[in-house]
Amino acid sequence: MEAPGRTCSRQTTEVNFPDIVENSYTQHEETKLSFRDSKNRLLLNQVAYFQNYQLKTDKDRKDHDEEQKYRDSKNKLFMSQVAYQLGCRLKTRGK
Repeated sequence: MEAPGRTCSRQTTEVNFPDIVENSYTQHEETKLSFRDSKNRLLLNQVAYFQNYQLKTDKDRKDHDEEQKYRDSKNKLFMSQVAYQLGCRLKTRGK
């Protein structure tokens, strides 16, 4: 029974399963390729990050070593000045 004023519209649509399967397979392959590309980009970014981190760590270590050498030479100079002053005082007291 139809409501008054309405027409019955029954359209049958043909479903072509081989085409659906083919389209689904094609989309799946494109998704796999896109995922692989994204994964490769991620891996390359991780490699670049760790290389930069290593370079920074090496530079920081080198800078620290240079600072330590500077502090050591400064301390040696200070100790030699103290030893000189003590030697001078001992000489003047001995006279």
